[in-house]
Amino acid sequence: MHAFSHLSIRVISLTRATARRSAVAAQLASLRIPFRFYDGIDAAALSAQELASFRQTHKAMPGMSDAELACDLSHFRVISAWMEEDDTPYLCVLEDDATLG
Repeated sequence: MHAFSHLSIRVISLTRATARRSAVAAQLASLRIPFRFYDGIDAAALSAQELASFRQTHKAMPGMSDAELACDLSHFRVISAWMEEDDTPYLCVLEDDATLG
């Protein structure tokens, strides 16, 4: 049995962050860790109305920046997607700026 057969590893990354994607992919590949990218929510691509709706729906903490809100929502969505489509019992969520060793 593979060491990671009970673990799904997802890396949250903006599609436009190609350098960060490459760097984390290289780290994971060098450690032979299987993973999947999950396209993060890009605050720059959301309208003021969408951001306001997210803030209200998810009861965002006061003072949370748009980027922090988008990151938070990305985490919620990757967890939801894993629960719906994956049968592995464990999930590890990384961001594309993770440093592994």
